[in-house]
Amino acid sequence: MARVRTNKFIELNISANPHPDQIYEKLLRLAGDSDGVAFGRKWFAKIASIRRLEDGFLVGQFGVWRDFNSREPVINKTTLEQREIGSVVGDIPEGFGYPSKRFFFAFREKDHRMFVEIRNHDGDSIQPTAVQAGLAAVLEIAAETLKIGVAVNVIPDQDEIDKLFSIDSIKKITIEIWMPNAGDSVSEEIDRKIREMQKQRIQKEVTTRYVSPGADSILITPEIEAEIRLAAENGSVDAAGKLSGRLTHVKTKEHPKIISRLAEAKDSSVGAVLALAREQPDG
Repeated sequence: MARVRTNKFIELNISANPHPDQIYEKLLRLAGDSDGVAFGRKWFAKIASIRRLEDGFLVGQFGVWRDFNSREPVINKTTLEQREIGSVVGDIPEGFGYPSKRFFFAFREKDHRMFVEIRNHDGDSIQPTAVQAGLAAVLEIAAETLKIGVAVNVIPDQDEIDKLFSIDSIKKITIEIWMPNAGDSVSEEIDRKIREMQKQRIQKEVTTRYVSPGADSILITPEIEAEIRLAAENGSVDAAGKLSGRLTHVKTKEHPKIISRLAEAKDSSVGAVLALAREQPDG
């Protein structure tokens, strides 16, 4: 019987401003030709092997690693003696990192959505926050060369957004919006908010806080709802209130949309993530 595994993926919104024709392909290919970029604590990230397998889709690899330090200690699990790792395993050749992980991704050009493995064929896993931070670090360097702005946001679980609108009494909301991709097909209220940001010459992000002045709940006006829905895919929403008498928090950054797929060992990782990008609803 064939071994079946569960692969997991996240969906990200990559927003470039301005975005002339083919800017996303240029951005990804330029980043793919660049060296690894530091992010987080002692980690590096890079994308590579960018290629077009069919119209409208690009695929590639996302890797993370640490620079190997031969002077870091390893420990004898019996005696607890510590020795420098280089004296036990030798030095790793120049140009290699350890430990490391590699994941495949597919980029859908029509709505600039990227689908990335977070649990892969080998059983390696990575946190969505690490994918976001690593990709942002990699793409921002390339964006500087192209003289554009870029933002990388993990799409949250829709249940988290629905929970916010179901809260009986909302006491505070913090909405962080990164400048979205101009020209996207959006509602009238969201379009109005984008044009307002453009008028104010906001280049990166804007943070808005709403606090209930007393016992009353914050009234979710059409404008605030538009800000929340825009921030869900282009930033973050953090809210607190009471649902059925119990204190409730909503934090979109902590609840990413995670997609699971069953796959056999013989199945292609590239084929799986590309199929996912084809079948997922447009953003």
